[in-house]
Amino acid sequence: MALMKQLFLTLLGLTGTIEHQTPLAKGQDGHNRFGALQKSIAIVGGGTGGLTTLKTLLEFTQNKGIDWKIDLFEQRHDVGGVWLPDFTETTPPDLPETPLYPRLQTNRPHPLMTIHGFPYPEMTNLYPSHEHVWQYHRSIVDRHSLAPYIHTNHTVISSTWLGNSTQGKWVLEVNTANETTTHQYDHLIIAAGNLHHPHIPEFKGLNEWLRNPASSGRKREVLHSIYYRNPERYRDHSVVVVGGGASGQDIVNQIRGYAKETFHSIRSSGGVKTATWRATKPNISYLNSTSIIFADGSSITSPDSIILATGYELRRPFLTSMLARSIHDKPPYYNSELSTNLRYIRPLHQHILSLSSSHRLGSLYFVGLPTDLNYAGSDVAQALFVANTISNPSMLPSQDSLIAALIDHEASLLEQGFDPEIFGHKTLPTDISGQKYQEQLIEWLRERGASSQEGLPEGKYISKWRKHASANMETLHKAWRKVESLGEDEVRDWLDGVRTEDQWGDLMGRLIALNGYDDLVDHNAQEDQAAGPVSQSICEDVWYGDDCAW
Repeated sequence: MALMKQLFLTLLGLTGTIEHQTPLAKGQDGHNRFGALQKSIAIVGGGTGGLTTLKTLLEFTQNKGIDWKIDLFEQRHDVGGVWLPDFTETTPPDLPETPLYPRLQTNRPHPLMTIHGFPYPEMTNLYPSHEHVWQYHRSIVDRHSLAPYIHTNHTVISSTWLGNSTQGKWVLEVNTANETTTHQYDHLIIAAGNLHHPHIPEFKGLNEWLRNPASSGRKREVLHSIYYRNPERYRDHSVVVVGGGASGQDIVNQIRGYAKETFHSIRSSGGVKTATWRATKPNISYLNSTSIIFADGSSITSPDSIILATGYELRRPFLTSMLARSIHDKPPYYNSELSTNLRYIRPLHQHILSLSSSHRLGSLYFVGLPTDLNYAGSDVAQALFVANTISNPSMLPSQDSLIAALIDHEASLLEQGFDPEIFGHKTLPTDISGQKYQEQLIEWLRERGASSQEGLPEGKYISKWRKHASANMETLHKAWRKVESLGEDEVRDWLDGVRTEDQWGDLMGRLIALNGYDDLVDHNAQEDQAAGPVSQSICEDVWYGDDCAW
């Protein structure tokens, strides 16, 4: 595997950090390198959503022969979002820059995570480690000449609308190592990611439990999974992992080889694969000085560590106009401010366009809020919506009609048993990987005259091989585990010569077809690997537990 990793890096030819950044003009909008300014746009965030949005907007302007000033602000030293490592030791209340841990791998095949037409290099493991995913983000910058528009080590500390509901500018305060500067933009696109602000549930009696040593004599501790890095830290500990999502399952699988005992607390067992060795418990009810008591009345006294894989809160602290509200507080949409209950931002059209009356319609967008999607493709579909409606505002219906459509949509969700205040920015379970959502965005644009010149594909937005692979994720992962169990030579044989998107699609199709037959023999697969490797799966990491509810 080390040989393949080195080959990957050699093929990509990427090391170091972003270079050749265009200096950021201070004060007013300024002009970009093409000359006269038509529109000015700020993008916040240099992860998947920010980079795909920047790429999409630049291609749109080139196709249309128009001139926009575009700046992307990234607070870290390089692009990549959560995939850019931060393995420094961080303790509360300080937060690490990313929840990424050294043994992290994706839980979905990389061809489903890519920008259309830009696959991973040949010989990349189908379920790559985090280093490969980060390098893919760097390759987007390099291949599409994005560096001049990206400003790393630039933190947006505030964004305020200066104007009214019909006209105005976004005023951004941007902090660098040396100074704070102010900049104005016509449009603000927030693509800042969802894995920054950990959700810490409140447990009755927790402080009492923490004040007393464990039966082993160890000082007890509670940490959110954002701080988790290596399982060796829990050698000979007794650990409770709270949360049945992908990170919770992966952490349980990792630490069980080191911990004396491992308990997994999940809200329900539906949809969560648990191996027979795993001590599964329901959700925690309360704690006292000696014990952790669970919802079924059972209790344990031995644990000295609790790891909270309980998700993240949906905050945008730099967006000064967005209000915080209770999950039970539902202000009227008409003439309302933008608000978040920490899991759902409202009012938004299609999880993208702000419908707040405090700023001009079409001036504020979000990219990357929908959860449990195959990230880059969804982000590009959203970015195409952004680019087209910025270019041609007449595409947008009136604000009142968009709010009426949002109210109808939320009522439909309630009828199907999903409270949007809790369900948040998810697509329906029947919409596999958000494919219908993405195709509906593209069709909406087509119905309003957008075509290939505006960045839309000629045919279906989601290819047949993507649909087939997305519908068979479990089968696909099981088949690839079988391949890996046969050794590196077998893996190399499968990957050799696979370069194009269609070839990756064919590889996954063959794996799906082979699974369940004797063509592959799984010699080494163990029951404790049932959950598979893990990526930052948005559903489980934004919401508490296996059923995506706190």
